[in-house]
Amino acid sequence: MAQKIGDIFSLKLDDEKYCYGQIINKKGKSIYVSIFSSLYSEDNIDLDKVRDDKVIIVAQTFPALIKHGLWKVVGNSGVRFDKTLFPSYKIETNDGTGLVEFGSHEVVQMLNAEESTRYKYEKFYSPIIVHKAAQSFHEVIPLTNDLKALYV
Repeated sequence: MAQKIGDIFSLKLDDEKYCYGQIINKKGKSIYVSIFSSLYSEDNIDLDKVRDDKVIIVAQTFPALIKHGLWKVVGNSGVRFDKTLFPSYKIETNDGTGLVEFGSHEVVQMLNAEESTRYKYEKFYSPIIVHKAAQSFHEVIPLTNDLKALYV
């Protein structure tokens, strides 16, 4: 089944804890996900409550863990664009360094040297790393600098 923007999925963090994520955008075969902060003891919850939760991670990844059933889609709800932090990123072009706003996939402005230091290059994370970052946020596994880099 194809993933859709707005799909909410559960992440099983250990034998007793779950958190939730949502597909907030798609780009080619990759997806952008936001992972929410609250912990749950079951994977059957109110989708609007999840969607209104604080976002702790926004990352571009592949839907492999959804396709293999490790992230279970539990429903679909509109993306809260007012609650989610959408990262802008820089790219190198023939004309210099450009700024790409999340979701546009096009350069919206050219950056000077000082402005360029404020933005990161677009980064892709494996689904396992996104999952481990959620586990480390909830202290299921130890926190490392690599995992901490995914937190918003």
